[in-house]
Amino acid sequence: MLLIDAHLLTKDDVQFLLGARAFGDFAVALIASDDAEVDEGAVDRIISRDAEAQELFAVLAELGGDVKSSRPVVREGRKPYGSKEDNALSRREYEVAQLVAKGMSNRRISQTTGLREQSVKNLVSVVMRKLGCENRVQVALKLVNAPVYHDSPRAGTVD
Repeated sequence: MLLIDAHLLTKDDVQFLLGARAFGDFAVALIASDDAEVDEGAVDRIISRDAEAQELFAVLAELGGDVKSSRPVVREGRKPYGSKEDNALSRREYEVAQLVAKGMSNRRISQTTGLREQSVKNLVSVVMRKLGCENRVQVALKLVNAPVYHDSPRAGTVD
């Protein structure tokens, strides 16, 4: 299964793909904008660049069998930096904040989540900035009063 961005393809690339099919049995899916000129005979499926994650995974499953992901690959509906909801925590930030609230050290959080210790340190700093906290105890206190929206790509928002 090949998933290719049409924006990156040249005519030579399309010819190469057609020739490569003679040496192996695989599907080709192309991600393209709606106004892109695409030779539909060269690919098995064309996926709109505006497609949502579920539609993309459905097409991939249809063409290539099982689609598995151990973590979220696509984050939909993310607010741009500096927006009114800039203090909303991402799922990962909220997860780290919960572990901070349990009293875990950065090293322990790193071992629990599989993240590098420096990444945890950066996430803790982001959480503290977003929540307006100066220390880890304040993070724990803020989480007690923070509403959580589980159906949102943004895990928690603090007023």
